Amino acid sequence: MLVGSGCIFSLLIACVFSSPLVDPVLIPGCIDSSRQSQRGQSQNAKMRTTILMQALGIDPPRMMQHEEGGCYILLAGICTVQLSTAQPTVNRLSAADSSTNRTSTHSATPTTAAAGTMMTSYSASTPSTDAHRAFSDPVPSGLGGVSMTFTHSPLDPAVPWLKNHGGVVTGASREGAGGSGERRRSSALGFQDVQCRRVRLVHGQLSSTRLLSYYSLKAHRDIGLLQASALSLMRETFDYLRMALRKCPPGNSSRSSSLHNLATNLQERFKQRGVLSDLDEAIELHRAALSLRPPGHSDRSSSLNNLAISLQDRFDQRGLLSDQDEAIDLHRAAVALCPRGHPDRSESLNNLAISLQDRFDQRGDLFDLDEAIGLYYAALVVCPLGHSDRSLALNNLANSLQDRFKQRGVLFDLDEAIDIHQAALALRPPGHSDRSESLNNLAVSLQDRFHHRGVMCDLDEAIDLHHQSSFLNNLAISLRDRFNRRGVLSDLDETIDLHRAALVLRPPGHSDQSESTNNFANSLRDRFKQRGVTSDLDEAIDLHRAALALRLPGHSFRCESLNNLAISLQDRFNHMDILSDLDEAIDLHNAALALYPPGHSDRSSSFNNLANSLQDRFKQRGVMSDLDEAIDLHRAALTLRPPGHSDRSESLNNLAISLQYRFDQMGVLSDQDEVIDLHRAALALRIPGHSFRSSSLNNFATALQSRFKQRGVLSDLDEAFNHYSQLSQASHAVSHIDLRASKSWIASAEHLNHSSVLTAYQTSLIFLDHWQHLAGLSSSSHHFNLVRKATSSLAMDAFSCSLRHSALTTAVELVEQGRAVFWTQLARFQAPVDQISASGDMGRALVVEFKELSFQFRNVLEGSTDDTTQIRKLTVQRDDVISRIRMLPGFSRFLLPPLFSDLQKAAQDGPVIIVNASQYSCDALIILNAQDPVHVRLDIARGEVSEWSTELQSITKDAGFSDDRLQQNLIVGILRELWQHIVSPIVTALKELIPHRS
Repeated sequence: MLVGSGCIFSLLIACVFSSPLVDPVLIPGCIDSSRQSQRGQSQNAKMRTTILMQALGIDPPRMMQHEEGGCYILLAGICTVQLSTAQPTVNRLSAADSSTNRTSTHSATPTTAAAGTMMTSYSASTPSTDAHRAFSDPVPSGLGGVSMTFTHSPLDPAVPWLKNHGGVVTGASREGAGGSGERRRSSALGFQDVQCRRVRLVHGQLSSTRLLSYYSLKAHRDIGLLQASALSLMRETFDYLRMALRKCPPGNSSRSSSLHNLATNLQERFKQRGVLSDLDEAIELHRAALSLRPPGHSDRSSSLNNLAISLQDRFDQRGLLSDQDEAIDLHRAAVALCPRGHPDRSESLNNLAISLQDRFDQRGDLFDLDEAIGLYYAALVVCPLGHSDRSLALNNLANSLQDRFKQRGVLFDLDEAIDIHQAALALRPPGHSDRSESLNNLAVSLQDRFHHRGVMCDLDEAIDLHHQSSFLNNLAISLRDRFNRRGVLSDLDETIDLHRAALVLRPPGHSDQSESTNNFANSLRDRFKQRGVTSDLDEAIDLHRAALALRLPGHSFRCESLNNLAISLQDRFNHMDILSDLDEAIDLHNAALALYPPGHSDRSSSFNNLANSLQDRFKQRGVMSDLDEAIDLHRAALTLRPPGHSDRSESLNNLAISLQYRFDQMGVLSDQDEVIDLHRAALALRIPGHSFRSSSLNNFATALQSRFKQRGVLSDLDEAFNHYSQLSQASHAVSHIDLRASKSWIASAEHLNHSSVLTAYQTSLIFLDHWQHLAGLSSSSHHFNLVRKATSSLAMDAFSCSLRHSALTTAVELVEQGRAVFWTQLARFQAPVDQISASGDMGRALVVEFKELSFQFRNVLEGSTDDTTQIRKLTVQRDDVISRIRMLPGFSRFLLPPLFSDLQKAAQDGPVIIVNASQYSCDALIILNAQDPVHVRLDIARGEVSEWSTELQSITKDAGFSDDRLQQNLIVGILRELWQHIVSPIVTALKELIPHRS
């Protein structure tokens, strides 16, 4: 910028929006070297500027004067502060193009510097010049702007000053994203885990754009500040830019620069406001500028690059594939203008690679990803050892290899990505501005390898790296992974603490506040599922409401928040039966569905979620319109899940259940026949090993029994019990779904006096024993209550069934198995594994491995997954651990039902008598040391025994504190009844069995 006609140009002071004070960025200005007489005046201006900065509380940086000397000027306009590498230069350009940034910055006149230096580049674009045209003397013709570049040592005092006063470089990094939308599946709620987003640093010149407002000063007048509305001043900026363009008619040598500058500033305003008309106009202006820069023009590659980035921005907004394709073609043209040895080659290769990778993300064409990787390799070649951008090139290449691994599953790609991230990290020592991003990227890659190979050291290393990187959100996600693997609640508690801390660092107005709020809520819901503490669920609901309030209509993640809040409310309804929660959940699911247009990949899940909620409300209120709507929605979901779709079996099952409810209400036989057809199709898709196979077997058997009751066709009944019998062949650890199915088998077999009833009891007790080792890994009362409820009466009914079928030794085994399960729960699940741990180092190691696998199994089986491969893998691993435990001395029967021959040893010193009260019969069994057990039938009902027990407890609780004769008589009366109906028959039997005086 030149000063002419004896007048120093207006000084423009830049004020960052977010600061209550003016934060000027000071750079050397140039004066006309022929006007040496003005030097004193320029020194006065410099002094006044320094005084102004000090008055504002700003310490000016070390003054850096141009060799021609003169005043210091303050930039105005939309100023981009960039980190780059350059030797000290002052470039006078015919046009100073401020390159628009998308994910990379392409410098119009890049220069190089020695490794280890930090360059701060300021581009004085045409807005400043045009502002001076409006307020002062004309600028000498032929000068469209001045670009000034300086190199600072990292220790230069100007650098920290810049970081503290509007020159902060934030980088293009993002932490892990908010949880993917949760989907409710059939009878269980399934979550997609909160996923970590990789950080991709795409160029060595990371930019932090600040929108600056104007103040005009005349250096030869008294300095005064006129503060005005920021938005009004922004409009004035564009008035100046448009005025400058009008003063450069077609044929003017500066027209392409004016077109380019206006386009660039419009694009920046689009990023601030999101008004698409700004972006459309920017693209047209970039096209016009490009047309004035024919092949051979020195700035053609810059125009190609900026037009490409603008088109990619528009594609991101509107999704027009033609924009993306054109952007790639333009980047290819820019690369062609940067042959080997060209200083811009690495940036052009990088930009083209990014565009190709973006297209791969959209369309999934692996050729694009392969080409992007090839380009990243080529960019790396241009950045040899010692090059300042080498760590960045390594980082980009590693991220793209990681993407390819996710597509093809070739572990070599992932291993190479990790090696390359480690090399990038080695080039970013402590204190390096990008070290945190490298730590994070390496951690995420190790996390991916952990998910694929399951090696805990990878996850532990990822957690250590996340601790160093200070990416709170990603560290929380890693800890959640470790919790899911090991079940250590302290990891989950730390996850919640980290999400809480991350939220504090993202206050109202922060762009990622909704993401942190959502992640925090999801973690609290996880803890509620573990401990059953209602306050966690209540807080999760409040947080989901807050996230939804931040994701206004039009926000890309609004659907996710609607869905997450709906599912959390439905959790609370299931826990507390608050119907208003269910009503609100239905309204939210309706709102989410409205945001999924036809063709959207999540539309079928939204249909399914809404249908299940309506079905739940029908069960509460019995309103048929809810059930009819649920059926219609389930049919719509099934239509969107054709044969081969991973969720088809879920839709078949859910539609069948809804139709069964309608048949039960209205008795339409066609509904019943369709129910059976749907269950048959669902079962065919849920092959052995599928986590929901037992649910399909149970549902199908129940539907066949219902039709048998209506029509009396024996083949339906036979087929029903054939499906039940398949439950005993389960080859994997058991979930509560399997246990529920086996108990349904018991109820049906008892009701119909079916011959499979004893097998049903045996299967259920085995399921219960296995499930308590999965559900029982937590010491919470919530899990204890779950197991106690499942255990209730099962062992007693199994004992009764065995006696009714004359299987006396089996009765002893089953009742002891049930008793052991219950007391194991009462001891907070630790008794068996504590004994193994106490046996030695091998036992302790096996217990740790067993607990980890059991916890993983529980999460898989009780989630909504169709991944039978994962279930089979965990089954093999867990069976192997159990086999090794059984090889330890004294633990050969671990997780196996007890044998009567072992239990009989307890009768060596005298008979053992088991008294059992079941809903089906009351019995006693006398176990002797050297002969078969003896069955004693008791002529009494369980209800009477329960009544006497309750009354006796009520009377005796104050025993010793009362001399009430009536209470004593009541106690005697109860004891007499117990003697007569229970003890006396047993004593009579013992007299016959045991010789007198023996």
